[in-house]
Amino acid sequence: MKRGWYDAQSSGGEEADFELDDELMLQTLPPPILASQTPSITPAAAYTHPFSDTMRHGGNARVGRHDNLALYAQYVVAGVLRGATDYVTFGVVPSYYGVDKATVTSMVNVSQVVWNCRVVAGMLSDMCPLVGYRRKSYMFLGWFTYGVCLLVVAAMSPSIQDIHQGERLLLLLSVALAPFVLMSAALDARFVEMAQREPLETRGRLQAMTHATSLGGRLAGTLSVHVILRSLSHHVVLGCLAAPCFVMAGLSVATLHEPTKPIVNCPDYIADVWALVQTRVMWRVLLFKLVFQVLTTNAMWRTDASMQALSVWLAPRGSSMPFMPSIWYLMPLTAASVAAIVTIGLVGRAWNYRTILVSTLATYVVVHGTSTMLAIFVDACRSPLVYATLGQAATACMPILQLVSSFVFVELAPPGKEGLTFGLLATIETLPDSLFPCFQYLRNLLVQLDAEAILRDTAAVRAKAAASLAISYAMCVVAAALVVLMPRQKDHVQFLLAYGGKQPVAAAIVLAVSVALVVMALVASCVPSIYPLPPLPFGGPATNTSNATMPPPA
Repeated sequence: MKRGWYDAQSSGGEEADFELDDELMLQTLPPPILASQTPSITPAAAYTHPFSDTMRHGGNARVGRHDNLALYAQYVVAGVLRGATDYVTFGVVPSYYGVDKATVTSMVNVSQVVWNCRVVAGMLSDMCPLVGYRRKSYMFLGWFTYGVCLLVVAAMSPSIQDIHQGERLLLLLSVALAPFVLMSAALDARFVEMAQREPLETRGRLQAMTHATSLGGRLAGTLSVHVILRSLSHHVVLGCLAAPCFVMAGLSVATLHEPTKPIVNCPDYIADVWALVQTRVMWRVLLFKLVFQVLTTNAMWRTDASMQALSVWLAPRGSSMPFMPSIWYLMPLTAASVAAIVTIGLVGRAWNYRTILVSTLATYVVVHGTSTMLAIFVDACRSPLVYATLGQAATACMPILQLVSSFVFVELAPPGKEGLTFGLLATIETLPDSLFPCFQYLRNLLVQLDAEAILRDTAAVRAKAAASLAISYAMCVVAAALVVLMPRQKDHVQFLLAYGGKQPVAAAIVLAVSVALVVMALVASCVPSIYPLPPLPFGGPATNTSNATMPPPA
């Protein structure tokens, strides 16, 4: 009997984590129909399971249960650590040790390479259990190793006499992300297993809550370190951040109930993954996530001519420093994003995914376009406060787009392959970060503004800045048109899995393009460390470092 789903005769309860056998699962499905025939059943009934409308046995754990609370705690701590360490790594260390921009860019690229290996970490968690455990073993290993790495960095001398000390710190902090990514992949796989226990009508609530807690924790980590560093050294802060890592390592072992699993046969595993990728819904979601993420990331998080011009035009009178939004502006924007995510998790789980994505993109274009166009063409409207709160709408919109477009991850993840499925789709989300400099450089070749032209602030210069901004909005329009590739809702995903059929040629093309972009992302991340890219037309490094202190939430 092939292992994969749990035995229907097993009595589990809320503490169980069994998986139904594949043959029994297939017996519950109605016979397939031809594409030319009209199905005689409703889409919601096209993919039923022997246990109500859940995807996994074990019972829907209550919100207040220890396993749910432990999951939230780990996502909060992971968000705090990522926000705090990103702020220290790319905001404090370079300025404290006087590290040049080229070195900082190289370390950003190293960290992006580590994040792009997330699919490998998820695959490792699926196939190679440690001591028989697939999730808690890697979570413990990741938390414990990351805590040790933070202690090692904190023990290093904070002396600024050594000109290479800052470079060593950045390299260690970037490489230390490897155990953090390993832990994140196992934690996400465990989350998928728990989310699949939810009934159809409430499925998505756990995902929204974990997304909100992670985003809130990341903001809290960034702001708290920003305040604490006024009185404590960054080495002390990094040492203190190691403490919650060890606490979470013990919590993952103590609260996670997981049955032991054998090592998975690699050829069978790869064959099952390829069978999943061939399905119509899977390769379409892969294609959608890839193109949608590239377009929205390059549209919202950009360093184009309009942003360069606005940073000069919004600067206080008599100041030679360009305007940069304060970190405190992130508070209301992120709070609004968290509130929207919680609302979707509580009352919007049955909303049409396509409608939410299009409306969020439309909101971004209207709010951001109004504030920036007024700041470009109307001198009286050039208020740094208004632009920082309205013009940075991407801070609030991007997390919503990421959440809604990732709801299908839980529906698509087959039993035993949660780590690879979630890791693959999550890696697709992080690819644009590595490809960002390439797309920005090509885009800025279309609209060029030098520093002298920006200072002249003529009508032609303003028109060029507006044209650069229009490219971003055109990307959003194209991204909104691509939502036709996205399933409408959870029942639509299950219907496509049952009746969508397989298209191996289309799946192979999408998979080949995805692999090519992964390789391109690795090259784009590594080459600037060895051979710097040419500068952008308006000046400055070709690699995006404008969001180094607070990168887009993942």
